[in-house]
Amino acid sequence: KINKAHGPFEALLCVGTTLSNPETGASDLQNYIDGKKKAPLPTYFIAGNEHKSVSGSLDKLPTGGEIAPNLHYLGRSGIKEVSG
Repeated sequence: KINKAHGPFEALLCVGTTLSNPETGASDLQNYIDGKKKAPLPTYFIAGNEHKSVSGSLDKLPTGGEIAPNLHYLGRSGIKEVSG
């Protein structure tokens, strides 16, 4: 909705409590990993406390990586180039 109204945007950067269910506050990441939800544009995020339910998946990527189409975990620390 925002991309149509105010964009177009090339990417989305999520920090803080993001990618979570607004009603429960629980992580919604598993829905993206399972393909039930899709990121509409390249989305980069850092993990917050709400992502404990999928922390095992994120722990396998300490330097980050793509966890679903268009959804990129930035890792625990470091510098990432997202557009060359």
